Amino acid sequence: MDPLEFKLKFLENVTAHSIGAVADGAITTAKIASNAVTTDKIAVGAVVTADIADGAVTVDKITPSFITLNTKTVSSNYTLSSSYNGVSAGPITISNGVTVTIPSGSAWSIV
Repeated sequence: MDPLEFKLKFLENVTAHSIGAVADGAITTAKIASNAVTTDKIAVGAVVTADIADGAVTVDKITPSFITLNTKTVSSNYTLSSSYNGVSAGPITISNGVTVTIPSGSAWSIV
């Protein structure tokens, strides 16, 4: 286990009650290691619209991109949330022993 992973595991087990409140401005993007927070590490539904301050996301803050990337191989089990559809650019390979679950009423389109 690398030191950052150890620190994150440790912090997961420490409650806000035991360490108290974190002062405003104590955590800044400059203090967060590159790749410490990725979409793979954020649980589906962990961030909801109510958590995002008005004006926090504006068109001028979004980097335009004309290419969206996805991996070509599904290497771990994945279950699509029942309230979502998914799309991937193909071809897609699903590794041996790996299951992709698409619930009834949802769809996964590979284009």
